[in-house]
Amino acid sequence: MPSPYQGADPRIIQAATRTSPSRVLRVLVLACGLASVFTSAPLLAWTESLPDGPAARLLHGAAVGWNDAMSAVGANRPYAWLRGLVRGVE
Repeated sequence: MPSPYQGADPRIIQAATRTSPSRVLRVLVLACGLASVFTSAPLLAWTESLPDGPAARLLHGAAVGWNDAMSAVGANRPYAWLRGLVRGVE
């Protein structure tokens, strides 16, 4: 029976079939952690766009604190630089 992935490197197919849900979850948690550190300003903007309510106020307060902390250590500078570069290219 021919493979549905003609021309694909068999190592890629084998790696894809070895991926487990726990591995995917670990990668997603890592990605979310990195995003929360380096993109705290968009996270803050998202909380500002939420409809008013107790949960939204709680999230917004936490996002303000987080953004202030990330700004204090300079973790949001790479995002600001990259965003400025993309805007300049556009």
